[in-house]
Amino acid sequence: ELLMVTGMFSILINRGVGFGRIFELLSTHVSSPLRPLINGLEKAVLQDKEPLSRAVLRYPEFFSESYGAMIELGESTDLGKVFNRLYLQIAREHLKRHPFSGPSLALAGACRNIGDLLDAGNSPSGAFGLAAKAATDEQVRQGFQDLAAQTRSGKSFSECRFPEPLFTPIFSGLLAAHEEVGSGPKAFKDLADLLEACL
Repeated sequence: ELLMVTGMFSILINRGVGFGRIFELLSTHVSSPLRPLINGLEKAVLQDKEPLSRAVLRYPEFFSESYGAMIELGESTDLGKVFNRLYLQIAREHLKRHPFSGPSLALAGACRNIGDLLDAGNSPSGAFGLAAKAATDEQVRQGFQDLAAQTRSGKSFSECRFPEPLFTPIFSGLLAAHEEVGSGPKAFKDLADLLEACL
């Protein structure tokens, strides 16, 4: 969940979303055991006016000392850039320990196609449908056909149930953050980059 939390911070801070809304979105997407931590960070930052770098160090079981130091560096320079770096570093470490299961190369290609189709103005259901037709793996094809049906019925990306194991729960949090700032297509391109980086 550290990967998802860091990714959501990165996406939202870089698009100018305030801490109040960031904590609200995080609380919605983290697992129940992590909600008290998010609520504690929210109180420390918004009510107690602590810098985020100090607030995260209240939770050493989740955030390392070096994580807090990187945020402190970002508070003195560019917090968005630092969160980008943290996200990429944690993503690489996470993927080494927990590689994506399933057909990663086919999923990466399909996600990149979806990002391009959405950027070109295609509807979500149309993008998922075309990506399914072009998919080179049956599991990926079926997963995207399912997503095409869900979006055809009017669901937004964040309301969709993304089929596992193709998509991990991390993806839904990152997608919700992208959707919040109007960059839904980039979520699929980011996932493609991540998958290709670990191949």
